[in-house]
Amino acid sequence: MLDELSSWLDKQGEGNMPELYKVLCAGAPLQLLEFGKKNDAFEQSLAAIEQFLQADFAHPNDFTSVVVKGDVIPLLSAISISLLELQKSYFAPTQSVESHQALRSLKSKLDYQQAFDMTQRLNQLVEQLTTHTGLNQELLISRWLIESKC
Repeated sequence: MLDELSSWLDKQGEGNMPELYKVLCAGAPLQLLEFGKKNDAFEQSLAAIEQFLQADFAHPNDFTSVVVKGDVIPLLSAISISLLELQKSYFAPTQSVESHQALRSLKSKLDYQQAFDMTQRLNQLVEQLTTHTGLNQELLISRWLIESKC
């Protein structure tokens, strides 16, 4: 299926789409094209997580501001799927992680248990934000990131 997707992307002039994006979009070609055009917030979010985890004295505002500017739930869901891919890579190399600089960097900073806990808390956050409207998204997202560092 990924071979068919790759050949279709080549015909569309988008043959250099990262493997991670193909995983995030579950091989849906039109969704993949759309995600590829709007990937800035996703890439900035992963970079902000990486920077936050790396710094001794960091503030989660860089990450939070990127997330709340966009479509919060889909962006957090994409990050969650990326963290799941990261977890898989601890057991066997995955092209989606190895070919993505920010995920490779996160892998060097997190052990499997930290990645698992981070993903689990993020999934709970997404569920909470989906179920209950009117919550302070910035505060909850910042809390998730701070708890992920501990």
